Amino acid sequence: MERSDIMEKLQSNRCWVTFKKVNGEMRTMHCTLLEQYLPKQMHTDEVTARKSDAAIAVWDLQKEAWRSFRVDSVVKFEVL
Repeated sequence: MERSDIMEKLQSNRCWVTFKKVNGEMRTMHCTLLEQYLPKQMHTDEVTARKSDAAIAVWDLQKEAWRSFRVDSVVKFEVL
């Protein structure tokens, strides 16, 4: 899946992303970039100002914190 496709879906939905962490562990994360779920002081524009095409920063809905994953590590991506 392309980075642009992932970003588009995250900005308009809540998603499940399964990816392989750098340490080799598999992780499934319930995440989004929908502004209604982001902390009040943050907006999508601030988050999507990316430093790298390799990773995407998202709001983890379960941990209520910013997390990131590498695009090339995504095993499964589902829109809720």
